[in-house]
Amino acid sequence: MAQESIPLVRTASGENTDKAGLVKAVEGFRISLCAAGIGLGYAKYYQVFALLVVLSLAGVTGLESLLLGDASAASKGWPTGSPYQKQSACNNLALAAGAILFAALRANQALAATVVVTLIFIFLSGVNHLLTTARADHSIHSFRFLGAVVLAAVAAPVVHMWGVL
Repeated sequence: MAQESIPLVRTASGENTDKAGLVKAVEGFRISLCAAGIGLGYAKYYQVFALLVVLSLAGVTGLESLLLGDASAASKGWPTGSPYQKQSACNNLALAAGAILFAALRANQALAATVVVTLIFIFLSGVNHLLTTARADHSIHSFRFLGAVVLAAVAAPVVHMWGVL
């Protein structure tokens, strides 16, 4: 199956630009940051684990939704320009801000709870992608679901080892 290209996105200055590469780079950065966090979690750096996981999955996603929302949505075959996109971005950024606040306050239970909420959101988002697969011809949705399952399987033990919940 040939992958569709992401349509051109009009910038604030009015010029068209293909942001497909940038969307992929953000995705790679998000995955790398999250993987580093999980690795540090297994090394018992739990607060760093929590921050990197939440900042990668919620913070980077929130910024991507605000700054590259149309290109990101188009890459998944979803409608662009939805107000819900910005609302979801605000929710993600709130999770990231909460994680930073809880880490600064050394509120480990709240920080752990924020990680759990973020992981549950990503899992439910993966389920949404799986349901979308049934209606659309985009393999990215299957990969998103599988990624969410793998993430839950490797991150949940770190939260358990942390022992603060």
